[in-house]
Amino acid sequence: GKVEYEKVCRDMIAKKTLRGSDLPVVSAYAQSMVDIVEANKSIEQLGLILSEYDKNGNPKYNPNPAVKIKRDAEKQVANIALMLGFTPLGRKRIKPEDPVGESPLDNWIKENQ
Repeated sequence: GKVEYEKVCRDMIAKKTLRGSDLPVVSAYAQSMVDIVEANKSIEQLGLILSEYDKNGNPKYNPNPAVKIKRDAEKQVANIALMLGFTPLGRKRIKPEDPVGESPLDNWIKENQ
């Protein structure tokens, strides 16, 4: 999540679209990306359908919960990507801000590049 978070922040700073109030949304975006990766790992390892047996030895099939987690995270990523201007439609809606001076966020980014 940290790598994705920093990548998105740098990209938004370069485009002059990052505001301090965006940071929680960027964090949710980064976490959703991690959720997708983790869900994919579970799906690859366990499959889409999980099977188990009841007390009588009869097979019972259930969807892998990671499928729903992945689907929900993908929706979250798509919504946030649109809000933050990561899509063609979103970019049309986002206007860069002229810098007013260095903010604490600007200083943090410079120190962590």
